[in-house]
Amino acid sequence: MDRAAARRPARPVPAGGRSDVRGAAAARREDGYRRAHGELAALLPGPGPLAERLRAHRAAGAVPPGRLLPAVHALSAALRERTRALVPLPAAEHVAYRVVADAPWTALHQYLGGFRSRVTLNAAAGLTAAQLAHVVAHEAYPGHHTERCAATDPVSAVLLTCSPQATVTEAAADLGLVALAGPRWGAFAAAVLDGLVPAFDGGEAERVHAALVPLGRVRLDAAALRHDGAPDAEVAAHLRRWALLDGPRAARAVRMLRHPLWRAYPATYVEGGELLRRWWEADPRPARFATLLGAPLMPSDLANPVVDSRQTVSVGR
Repeated sequence: MDRAAARRPARPVPAGGRSDVRGAAAARREDGYRRAHGELAALLPGPGPLAERLRAHRAAGAVPPGRLLPAVHALSAALRERTRALVPLPAAEHVAYRVVADAPWTALHQYLGGFRSRVTLNAAAGLTAAQLAHVVAHEAYPGHHTERCAATDPVSAVLLTCSPQATVTEAAADLGLVALAGPRWGAFAAAVLDGLVPAFDGGEAERVHAALVPLGRVRLDAAALRHDGAPDAEVAAHLRRWALLDGPRAARAVRMLRHPLWRAYPATYVEGGELLRRWWEADPRPARFATLLGAPLMPSDLANPVVDSRQTVSVGR
């Protein structure tokens, strides 16, 4: 998540009423969620409800609190090296990392100016090693920090929260790890973190991550429910039922949906992610990903998946 210098409270999420989360369109979405649950159940066999098996899987792979920053620094260095091979970075660029005890988000990027950024991680999120690799790529290399370093005009220095531009930047940051490490990003992360965190199966991490992607849209359901007056308990129950979130994760998601700045932000990940995945899958080359950095882009710039954004990435030194 990128905390832009220019901030404006988000407008409420448009919705056609709570019937939109419960009617025919919702039934079609829920069919998709059930298919995702089936894929995940096959990956995480065993007794007990699927949500409990997923919680146990995440708990077993969670990075110990004392190893969080060493793991982040190792991932940051490895991803920075790959990013430098893709786009030029200023000599003075730097990312500082810190950890806080709790927050409504998993991680937050803040650009400080002068090619310097601060990334704050939420210890309460209980990130697995595989999730941590995605977070570092998203917030730093080749994500938000790199994007700010590659800004080529004054407009790029201002990113409005919950804007069309944010839809592209968040989706591009989400794509960052795959763009740098390829479809075997799990093996890359496991090699970088070897000896720093408990060993994990990179291939399994890739498959579990892919199965969870369709469940991201549940957060939009939750945003619509809350916008239309559903109590927090009902919103949290929807997140637990379909997104398979445990109690603390569902509570953090609801906290974010109550926040006047972040309550509409899930749309940037979900809608932007679907748009950018189609664009990327049409021609998945790292050099093509680099065209997403630099001058600001709108979703319409990527509507045709076979057309590049025709950007030239260059940065000051």
